[in-house]
Amino acid sequence: MKTAHEAFVYLWYDALNKMYYLGSSIGKDPNYAHSSSVMEPFTMNTKPAHMHRKILDKGTHEEMLALESELQANRKERCWDRYYNVNVCEPFYGGFGSRENHPRWIDGRKCNDPVAYMKEYMKEYQQTPEYKAYKKEYDKEYQQTPKYKTYDKKRKATPEYRAYQKEYMKEYRARKKAERQGEGTLKEFI
Repeated sequence: MKTAHEAFVYLWYDALNKMYYLGSSIGKDPNYAHSSSVMEPFTMNTKPAHMHRKILDKGTHEEMLALESELQANRKERCWDRYYNVNVCEPFYGGFGSRENHPRWIDGRKCNDPVAYMKEYMKEYQQTPEYKAYKKEYDKEYQQTPKYKTYDKKRKATPEYRAYQKEYMKEYRARKKAERQGEGTLKEFI
C-alpha cells in the first residue's frame, strides 16, 4: 500500500564548489542521491562530506514533479548559474517533459535506440560549418602536442604509409606535369 508521501523534492548543496542541485525522487531506493549528469556521481552510501541534502517537501509523485518544475523555473530566472541543473523538469512523462523533451522521443518520433540516433545526429552535425571550424582549430592545436608528434612519427614509419605516400606523389607529379604542359599541341587537331 502506497503512502501519501511517496515522493520528495530535495536540494543538494556542494559546499566545496558553492553550487546547488534541485531534484525529486519517488523514494523507492534509499541509496538514491541524484540524477545529475553534471554534478559528481555518488550514492547516499558514498556521499562526500562536502555534499549536504535537504528535503524540501514530500507528497505524491505528481505533486513533487510539479513542485520541482516550479522551483527550478524560479531558480532559472534568478540564479541558474549557481545550479548543476541543466534543464527545468516539466511535470509530464515522469519528469522528462512533453514529447519533445522525453528521452524516448527525439525529433518528434519515438526512439528506442538513443545510441543509433546519436550516431546519425553526429554524422549530420559534423557536416555543419560550425563543427568544421571547431575541428580545424582543434586539429591545429592538437597537432602541436608531443603526444600527436610521437604518434605521427610512428605512423609515417609504417610500410603502409610509405606505400600510400609513394602512390600519392606519383599521382601528384603526373597532375602537376599535365598542368605545366597545358592543353598541349594537339588541341588544334581535335
